[in-house]
Amino acid sequence: MRFVPHRILLALHLRFIGTVAGEIRLCARSVQVFISLENGRPVRIDGNMRKRLREYMDKVEVVTDIEPHRR
Repeated sequence: MRFVPHRILLALHLRFIGTVAGEIRLCARSVQVFISLENGRPVRIDGNMRKRLREYMDKVEVVTDIEPHRR
């Protein structure tokens, strides 16, 4: 299973790709929003956290050509 941060600013857009023997078996998207515990409003992701996530993204193979399909 690969975890691929997609976009980073107010929210963290994630893609999860699971494979078995090279065949894709699972594709999922998730959006995580950082919020203020004081007022529940979205807050910008801290610059240090964005930097660390970008460094991670530079090391990961990003797959963009996966098309969802149903059986």
